[in-house]
Amino acid sequence: MSVTSATLAVSLPRAATTPESVARILLQRAQGFLQKWPEGFRGYRARVRCEASGAVAEGAVLVASGREPLIDLEPPAIRARVRARLIELAEERTPRFFKDGDGQFAVYPEPDLEGQGWIRVERPGCATRYRLDPRGRIGAIERTEDQRRSLTVIDEYARATPGRVLPASRRIDARDIRTGACLGRQRLIESHCRVDHVWLPASWVVIAECESESPALRVELFAHQLL
Repeated sequence: MSVTSATLAVSLPRAATTPESVARILLQRAQGFLQKWPEGFRGYRARVRCEASGAVAEGAVLVASGREPLIDLEPPAIRARVRARLIELAEERTPRFFKDGDGQFAVYPEPDLEGQGWIRVERPGCATRYRLDPRGRIGAIERTEDQRRSLTVIDEYARATPGRVLPASRRIDARDIRTGACLGRQRLIESHCRVDHVWLPASWVVIAECESESPALRVELFAHQLL
């Protein structure tokens, strides 16, 4: 899909006269489809239940805005994986203006050898490319940093509030740029719940598809309470 074909469902302002300005507007709109936490969101606490390699562990999590998650869960290896995902979720869900994120940097369209359209963002030390789906949402994200390239393909979205979506299924593939070796390949399946008009993580399943990956992990969050 070319960058221009992603405009099928949207109208662009007359000021968008260059490929770079079109790419910037399309990326801003694509990121705007993602459901975020409300302004002033303080965080939440929840019970957590995890299953990995046939073992089940239960505990509690506390996710406070601007702080590292607090997790009461054993064993340490599972706790570390849950903490890493909660940090990623907080980064995805925390609201910010486009000008304070990717909008700070150069944004331009970049066709590849297959004629597909990417939108490239030149972040210092980390080149990021986005591919939009036919609805103008983010369909894939490629990041290149420190000889490592990761590709995340979002296969399915779930509806949230009107006009907003949350990822429901994605595939993540990381490789060494120099050797092409697989550094990690997994499928992530997620569900979400709404608590007092705030969308929170309800569960996720990480399925390893590469020998270097950790075993499959199933996580369920329940009994959510807003802070």
